[in-house]
Amino acid sequence: MKVLLRNYDGEQYVWKKAEMKSATKSALEDGGEARQMDIVSISRDNRKKFVKCSACGEIIRNTPEAIKEHRDRASTSATCFGCPYIRETNSKQLSAKYTLQEDGRYVVNVKNSVKLSCRNSWDYYDINSQGARDVCRWKQCATSEMKAIEDVFTKYPCVFDDMITVDKVLDNGFTKREEYDMRNEVHYKLKARNNITAVVNKLNIVDKFVIDYRSTRYNVMYSKKYNKLFAMSNGTYIVCDSIWCIPDTTFENIKAKIASLYN
Repeated sequence: MKVLLRNYDGEQYVWKKAEMKSATKSALEDGGEARQMDIVSISRDNRKKFVKCSACGEIIRNTPEAIKEHRDRASTSATCFGCPYIRETNSKQLSAKYTLQEDGRYVVNVKNSVKLSCRNSWDYYDINSQGARDVCRWKQCATSEMKAIEDVFTKYPCVFDDMITVDKVLDNGFTKREEYDMRNEVHYKLKARNNITAVVNKLNIVDKFVIDYRSTRYNVMYSKKYNKLFAMSNGTYIVCDSIWCIPDTTFENIKAKIASLYN
């Protein structure tokens, strides 16, 4: 799939190929990652091809083979390799081979005989024992539920695809202007009782809104398609039907003012 990133390598609103890494993060084609809040839109969303294990939270391809492989993890010691709970005990060196390097140092390859145990409990169980199977960190996955991937972009497709430009806010009373060069942003504040600021990027697109009420500040996105505000918090988007510190009437007036910009 492709994601439209709010910011990427000094540029704004850039499309990049991505794959889902977790329920709230995506892995980008260049090896980086993007939080849900870094994404404005998704094209060719392929997340219906994946499910989430209710026991461990891992994202798995939604195929019988991949689901079976995940549920069978605890049934074999092959899963133990790479697990943080594996421990080596009773190590005995069998051989060592030394190879001279050009700088005069040696590389040593050592072959050891060891006992491998699982330490995911109070006891050390041999990784090939039934005890290790019983305390395996993946045991609950065998009977877990595979849940569909759900987030703001799957529940509300094309949620932020309707955008406005700086002309709209200038024509509607957002006249107090402040530049933030380090962030490539210009803030336009509405001269009214309620403190609403439109954040405009260097493409002259209104990227988001800032609501200030007394000593509290909220960053929000508006969806014309669903007539909803979405708060930007902890790297994710959250449906915002009210704000605890703002009276309902005031909140509805703020929402209506923002919505009117998209008419």
